[in-house]
Amino acid sequence: MLRDFGVKDVRVHEVISLDHDMLASLPQPVYGLIFLFKWRAEDPDKQEPSCPEGIWFANQTVKDACASVALLNIVNNVPELKLGEHLQHFKDFTADFTPPLRGDAIGNFEFVKSIHNSFAR
Repeated sequence: MLRDFGVKDVRVHEVISLDHDMLASLPQPVYGLIFLFKWRAEDPDKQEPSCPEGIWFANQTVKDACASVALLNIVNNVPELKLGEHLQHFKDFTADFTPPLRGDAIGNFEFVKSIHNSFAR
């Protein structure tokens, strides 16, 4: 999915344990970990209204978008990554958005939607 998004020089590895040996075996650097939980529609008032300066974070506001949101929340916070033209434009465009608005923007971003949907089962 990241390759299709245009992100360069990043790989994803499945981790089945957080023990020291497992984490030590991962190629470096590690930019983030994704923890999977069942998605539940939340009260919009319970979503993160903001995030610290310099952090790009989107709430998941669209059902079944957890992988896309999680990956975007990681790669958009690693300055040295080459995001590709579309994602860089999206990151710049949403820089002043709140996390819930970024989540809505992901759901409306055709570039991400089409790639995300190509991985749907």
